[in-house]
Amino acid sequence: MPFGNIPAALVIVAGCVLAVILYFAGSKIRSHLEGSEKGISRVIISALGIPAVIAILTVTIFLALRYIADLPDLAHQVMESTYAQVLYIILGSLIIAFFVRNFLDLYGKKIAALTDSDFDDKLVHFLQSVYGYVIGIGAFFMILSVLKIDITPLLATGGLVGIVVGLAAQDTFGNFFSGAMIAADQPFREGDRIEIQGVIGDVISVGPRSTRIKTLDSQLVTVPNKILTENMLTNFALPDITLKVRISVGAGYDSDINQVKNILKTVSIKGIESGFVLSTPSPEVYFIEFGESALMFQLLVWTGMYDKTFEVRDYLNTEIYTAFKVAGIEIPYPQMDLHLKPSPVHI
Repeated sequence: MPFGNIPAALVIVAGCVLAVILYFAGSKIRSHLEGSEKGISRVIISALGIPAVIAILTVTIFLALRYIADLPDLAHQVMESTYAQVLYIILGSLIIAFFVRNFLDLYGKKIAALTDSDFDDKLVHFLQSVYGYVIGIGAFFMILSVLKIDITPLLATGGLVGIVVGLAAQDTFGNFFSGAMIAADQPFREGDRIEIQGVIGDVISVGPRSTRIKTLDSQLVTVPNKILTENMLTNFALPDITLKVRISVGAGYDSDINQVKNILKTVSIKGIESGFVLSTPSPEVYFIEFGESALMFQLLVWTGMYDKTFEVRDYLNTEIYTAFKVAGIEIPYPQMDLHLKPSPVHI
């Protein structure tokens, strides 16, 4: 190693050691402030932590380059003030992005909870989804300004290309704006069970472009956000987690209607005692129609287990079958009566 490169190596080692010390010191301070009333201090330290480490490593590289012998001309150009300003913009954008993220995480929900309206909650959720893009776009234009790059000729000469790219990427932009609409309107939240275009499952994550749903068969389905905003969507968890369950059952035509109703009411009471059925709203029993093979009844109950409707139906159907069997009430099979018309015999 040339003698001139030894100081450069020492500078790199010292910078890396300082960056590591700063990183772990910041982590320890953040842990110490966790849960304390000094929330804004934790926000500031978290915002400065990673950018400060990056800044130290960058300065270390710049200083080391000054000691390297036979430094190429390109390296001298990189170290000029214009590129340093670009670095300042990038580091400043990181600091602002980390600060906004931590501030929204720490104070956003607390501030929104002070009002009765849910508009503040939707606004905070929307800001959490888009702040990164806004800061990134702003930093990009600032860098272009520092580098004195005029994008007007590019826009003029690349108009046709822009149209083609825009048409090709319209779905991507549509999904992005749909993601912003979902963040603002919040038709569903992570953990909610929804149905969209025949797909039923629990929302795992809501991203800027797509939403991931875990189906009842434990399959992961990625749905573009545009589909979620342009189609009718059912949320089983809103406005609350209660859900009405309808149990249809048929009894033979010779059955006592009042007896059947009493049995279904008794089954609903057992469902309340088991925890599958809510007592309020109270269960209801209706004789709904004369079926082709049976008298048709319907038991309406409410459950607080919107994500366990199969278990609720299984319990109620089992109890109904057992009670009908004990009472001697027939659950008839579908049947069809054929009447044959005699035809004259031709000899």
